[in-house]
Amino acid sequence: MFFNKKNNDLENLRFRYDDELEDKEKIELKHNKSKSSKEKIPFKDIFAMIIAQYAIMIPIMLGACVVFGLLLFIIVKVLMRG
Repeated sequence: MFFNKKNNDLENLRFRYDDELEDKEKIELKHNKSKSSKEKIPFKDIFAMIIAQYAIMIPIMLGACVVFGLLLFIIVKVLMRG
């Protein structure tokens, strides 16, 4: 059958969403969100995340500055000779 490839019988076949299952998923999702929102992140962890972000961003920014500086040097010294 088209909708039920695994089983030949129709007992596990659902044509539309089951409202009870959908409501259970919503309730579980709310419950999980409420648990995670109550947990307080310590300042040490927040500070560690900030340092990690800067450790990633600073080399990228320095590389961008070097590329921009080389591009500016090429434009000023080579292309505007005259």
